[in-house]
Amino acid sequence: MKMLKGQTQQSKEDVALTQKVGKTRIPIEQVNGQMKGSASFFDKRIRLDQVGLADLICRSSYLLQNFKLGFIQQHDGKTTNRPCKAEIRWYDGKDDGLFDVRPLIDLWGNQSEIKRWRELRLDPANAELSDTDISEIVLKEDWPSRLRKEHIERISAL
Repeated sequence: MKMLKGQTQQSKEDVALTQKVGKTRIPIEQVNGQMKGSASFFDKRIRLDQVGLADLICRSSYLLQNFKLGFIQQHDGKTTNRPCKAEIRWYDGKDDGLFDVRPLIDLWGNQSEIKRWRELRLDPANAELSDTDISEIVLKEDWPSRLRKEHIERISAL
């Protein structure tokens, strides 16, 4: 986020947004790299009569990335018939070295999300919910907008 005039450091709302953007960019850049590596059509000049195809090829290439193997750092490399990213995401496919980090808020949450997760976990009304369910509630909340609204309210009260 850009610093405002006279601002020496970012507000916690801007820090939260910057963290969220950074965490989101990693898988996007991985998919971009995979797409660029698999679509050699874009490695050369595109003839004028093929410009109409370029958009279709680009979209199709990105869609096909869902059917490639996921990036897993701790994979042993011995397992065969690994599920693709689409199977893991939409059909609960399992892969060696892959684990669900949603219950592990400290691995993925920013400070505001961690605080909110702990509030929800301590609420007696949520006693029956799993840690994964609590994480899903936190993920559905629009944190940048919420924090910016709170920030504006605090400034207006001054």
